[in-house]
Amino acid sequence: MAQGILTLLVLLNVLVHFIPFARPGFQPDDFLFLHRSRIEPDWSFVEVSLSQPTRPLGFLLFILLPKLLGLSEPAQLAVLITTTTLVTLLACRLLADLLPRPVANLAALAFVVWPVKHEMYASQLFGVNNLAAALILGSALLFRRWSRTGRPVALVLSVCCYGLSIFTYEIGYLAPLLFWLLDSRRPRTTGLAWFLIPAALYWVVRLTAGGEPMGGGLYPLSPDLLARNVFTSVPSNLVGFQLGRNVAYGLWGVVSGPGWFQLWAAVLAALTGWWSWRWINEARQAAEIRTRWSLAVSVGLASAILLVAPAAMVLV
Repeated sequence: MAQGILTLLVLLNVLVHFIPFARPGFQPDDFLFLHRSRIEPDWSFVEVSLSQPTRPLGFLLFILLPKLLGLSEPAQLAVLITTTTLVTLLACRLLADLLPRPVANLAALAFVVWPVKHEMYASQLFGVNNLAAALILGSALLFRRWSRTGRPVALVLSVCCYGLSIFTYEIGYLAPLLFWLLDSRRPRTTGLAWFLIPAALYWVVRLTAGGEPMGGGLYPLSPDLLARNVFTSVPSNLVGFQLGRNVAYGLWGVVSGPGWFQLWAAVLAALTGWWSWRWINEARQAAEIRTRWSLAVSVGLASAILLVAPAAMVLV
């Protein structure tokens, strides 16, 4: 992916999701973890967080953010813009590594504007979820580099990023299977086997940690719960409730907003449509590319769903 297009897409992430520069406010969890950071003597919350059966690194960061930054809108905005920019940058790099250039551009554009990713922009604490997503994307890029070059350091770093991610927020627990399926070279199974170490360690910690529960995220394991989540929660989160709500809220915000914002939204929509049409035509004209533009859009949306939609990842 050309540097100019990558810069454009990173900038588009900010223009689409953060204009005007005002956040929707803080959620109950923000105040909960701010309170927790104040009642724990000194830095004792570090030990308490790391003793959690799930998300030990995540809970540490959940408390560390309000302890260091408090609850201020400028800090919240800085955290969200920084982390979503990192996710956008890595996601675009990965799509460019997987797809022909015009198709990758179109897929990345769909990824950037996909509205179901609302968790990424909702609250200061979601910067932690975004970090977990960025680590998974980094792990994927490193795994593909190892697959091409065979350099052990790339595989070691990929496994480390994966481990850090699932102990921060387990949205990417099954990501190594996706790495392998997307790799046309089908590297040696031993490469994938290294991911079993942090994957197994996750369950060891989850089943043996005796720390005081600090929040949600630890659900009973049952076939009924899994079936209900897969067939009810996932479609609702990805296509139904979240998508419908976010589109409706977005349109209402444009209709009820000031004139300058309506003009801004119209210009941004026109530019996005123009880029889409341009890249669709490029994909059609490239003789070596037989992929339809609709498939390219599907790849971008699937990337948003699989890699950065925390509310939809219900396996663990």
